[in-house]
Amino acid sequence: MSHLNPPKIIFAQLVAENKLELYWNQEVAGSTETTNVHLALDGAPVSIQTASNDFWNIIPAYEPTKKRTTFTLSQPLTHADLGHLTIQLSANITGIDQPADSNQVYVVNNWQEFYTRFTNTTANIVIKSSTDVDSNVRLLTAQLIDTMLEKIPAVAATMATNGAAVALYGIHQDVYDILEHRGGAQILGRPVEGFGGMPGDPVTSIAAKNVLRITEGLYQTRYPNESILAHEFGHAIHLLGINKLTAQSLANEFRSVYKHAQETNLWPDTYAISNYEEYFATLTAIWFNAMAESASGTWDGVRGPINTRAELAEYDPTAYAFFAKIYAPVNLPYPWNKNHVNYDYAGRMVELPTPAALKG
Repeated sequence: MSHLNPPKIIFAQLVAENKLELYWNQEVAGSTETTNVHLALDGAPVSIQTASNDFWNIIPAYEPTKKRTTFTLSQPLTHADLGHLTIQLSANITGIDQPADSNQVYVVNNWQEFYTRFTNTTANIVIKSSTDVDSNVRLLTAQLIDTMLEKIPAVAATMATNGAAVALYGIHQDVYDILEHRGGAQILGRPVEGFGGMPGDPVTSIAAKNVLRITEGLYQTRYPNESILAHEFGHAIHLLGINKLTAQSLANEFRSVYKHAQETNLWPDTYAISNYEEYFATLTAIWFNAMAESASGTWDGVRGPINTRAELAEYDPTAYAFFAKIYAPVNLPYPWNKNHVNYDYAGRMVELPTPAALKG
């Protein structure tokens, strides 16, 4: 049976000066091909930015479950441009069984800013969100960030200079609603609770439910014993702060610390050892006692039995000495001030399980 309607845009809006959302009446194919969407401002063409898949903050993204396509425009627009921006679609955009009508003209006459609420940290890292995130979540996030940056004001200043910011998304949203990470839906697609800031995309995204550590009910975090902020903001500290300092002694020291861990077979069968960026982020969470241990207390391919600062000091003293230079020996504020430890190997490293990869 033929579908009753060809694919149509049922709603279009700007959500920032250079971000355009299109919502469709059905699932479509071809909507991220920029040659299939023709934008014009008073008749003059407006181009859509494209980039490699590394730049999630720029690449066009289509989300089938939301029937939403997001574009980054090549030029910023103003409120005065509303009603003057038009869209025409190519017949190469297809729906269930029909192409789009290439003669129909859509007019963009709505602008709803995605980010409408802001909080600043003592370290001048701006925290932003939509109306789906309450002020108490942003204030708690500011406390968490200031705790992490307490000992390294120079790193914090460098991060701010490089555009480091945190974007929170609420319980009715997902990480791909964050404007800077829309492209992740196109590349990754699976549910996560945040992404770390990095050069070229300096915004760290975090789920409010993880910041609040909601562990029960419909909106519970997928990571009840792991602070996603500690991990993902750890990436920002590393890549936008330490690696961007004028003096590269800390950055070079950490590369040596990671190399030592590799050469001595530390952190086997874990995500932490997969690359030096994940090593920094994971050990940041461990330093603040905000990292989950493996469910079995072994090395399970993702996590391991080491998840506390005390265990880190004995298991990887080289890394401990490095992180002691940049972080205060404190826990994060409530609700991340305590964590579950089922397998505490502090003081008994000789009992630490040997991973299968190192046996025999």
